[in-house]
Amino acid sequence: MNLKGLGFASQLEDDEVVIESFRRPFSPAMSQLSMWIVLFSAVGYGIWVYFPQFLSFLPIDPRILILLPIIFGIERVSVVFWRWYGNAVLMTDDSLVFTEWKGFFDRKTTRLDYWDLDEVGVERKGIATFLAGVGDIIFQKVSGGAPYIYYGMNRPKRAIKILRAHRGRMLDEKNFTEESALKDLLSQMVQTQVRNGGQPDRNMGEILNDLNSIKESDIEDKPEDGDSMEVDFELDDEGGIEIKFED
Repeated sequence: MNLKGLGFASQLEDDEVVIESFRRPFSPAMSQLSMWIVLFSAVGYGIWVYFPQFLSFLPIDPRILILLPIIFGIERVSVVFWRWYGNAVLMTDDSLVFTEWKGFFDRKTTRLDYWDLDEVGVERKGIATFLAGVGDIIFQKVSGGAPYIYYGMNRPKRAIKILRAHRGRMLDEKNFTEESALKDLLSQMVQTQVRNGGQPDRNMGEILNDLNSIKESDIEDKPEDGDSMEVDFELDDEGGIEIKFED
């Protein structure tokens, strides 16, 4: 598994490779990460500097309480990061995988095969979406039903361009594989027929072509007295050859 599929091993098939991944902008998640880091850093600094003065009666060093903001801070930062990283559209070598991550034990995976992907469109509402460079990606299905919508994707035009190009390549490979399989099947059927029933009978068109290819000199017979005699032939209604001798 490559780095783009890191963290999605449980949501991918065996030997499935993530070619590209698409997500929402990182800036909102970065703002939340900065807020939590600043908050818990301030709490940890207060515990380290001021708590020993008020909790000197404790039998242990009060500064050990700094572990509390560190633990909670790591948990909050991890949740914010994985809510951004885990909610993604994964373009693999097998299909599209839509992952929804709501918590460490709350994950949802939806798959959409390339042959069932009809069209990919983008929808933008409001001036804020244009300024932020985000949009809603709409995945229409060939089989019908409600489309899958990924809201607020970062750089939607780039994502659509990549998705359409990869979908075209996958469909071309699928059609080529099916065509090759059909040719192999027909070839095996013909070989089986020849092996079991012998060479197939030649049709009437091939017989006529062979007869027409005979030279006129091959069908002329000269008698001993020197007079030439022409031989005409034609096929009768039953498929036989009728020969006529003319002086």
